Amino acid sequence: LFICTSIQIYSWFVNSAAYYGLTLAAGSAGGGLYVTTALSGAVEIPAYVLTNFLLSFWGRRKTLSAFMLVGGLACLVIQVLGGVLPFVSTTCALMGKLCLAASFAVVYIHSGELFPTTIRNSAMGLVSVAARFGGICAPFIVLLGDTIPN
Repeated sequence: LFICTSIQIYSWFVNSAAYYGLTLAAGSAGGGLYVTTALSGAVEIPAYVLTNFLLSFWGRRKTLSAFMLVGGLACLVIQVLGGVLPFVSTTCALMGKLCLAASFAVVYIHSGELFPTTIRNSAMGLVSVAARFGGICAPFIVLLGDTIPN
């Protein structure tokens, strides 16, 4: 149970830090500030529709893993190709936001089913605290982009 809880804490922390980091950096992803922020919010609608479909098709674990891997790869591509190809930065930021929004929806379901009933409330509170720490770190992660350029 300790290993499972540690993995969930890490998943929630990373998911929250990346999700809020992409949200806060939406204006610097290329294009206009208002357009990219609106697209960043609008991309969550297809994320939830896709989540509902894939949960019944793949199940919780595969869906969560796929969304987190694709979202993480999109964030890595932003770092590698963002300075060379600016349109790739915007595209990957929106793809990453879509995947991280979807994985946030799945991780709630997955964690709730993973913990035994007797400790479920406490465990969900613990992983939620980890997510909030990720959200606290997100603005500082975004500021690192100004301090350490590509």
